[in-house]
Amino acid sequence: ALKSEMGMKEDTVLVISDKMKYHLNTIALDSSLKDAYASQPIFGILEQKRIMVRQNYNVKRSEMLPKVIAWGEYGFFREELPIIQPPVMLGIQVKMNLFNGLKNINEMKAAKHLEMEVDYAEDYARNQIKLWVNKSYISILNSQSKYQEMQAVIAMAEENLRVNEKRFTEGLTPSLDVLDARLLLEGELVEE
Repeated sequence: ALKSEMGMKEDTVLVISDKMKYHLNTIALDSSLKDAYASQPIFGILEQKRIMVRQNYNVKRSEMLPKVIAWGEYGFFREELPIIQPPVMLGIQVKMNLFNGLKNINEMKAAKHLEMEVDYAEDYARNQIKLWVNKSYISILNSQSKYQEMQAVIAMAEENLRVNEKRFTEGLTPSLDVLDARLLLEGELVEE
């Protein structure tokens, strides 16, 4: 089941022990931040949102511009029509709303504010990711230092056990002191 969960082949040999080995790894905060930014899907979503907001702004801006329509017609078979038409017809139509209560300007401003909102959302996401990575990095450093300090505590507990066993064999302390020393050592080993 462990091999299957880890995506390993069935014939892979695993050596399982009850003690974890500690390997000091150096972790660079800058590369961790870069990896965290690259692996977050929120930035892709925000980029799509930014594209939609820009398109919305362009639509709102285009509504303020005049709409010009030009058309033309040339008749090859004028004689066959029931009504005689001119040989060439051209037309231009311009449509522009001169006053609509500043509705278009306000809609453009709202679209511009949406773009600023997307920028603020991206800044917020970046700050939250940076905060999370910094917190995790500090937690790792604290755990590393705690583990390294635990080695000295374990050595002291082993020495305490050795001294209490020696004192017990010489009849200077009761067996309860040896049991306490052994429990203290085992507790520190579990903590490790």
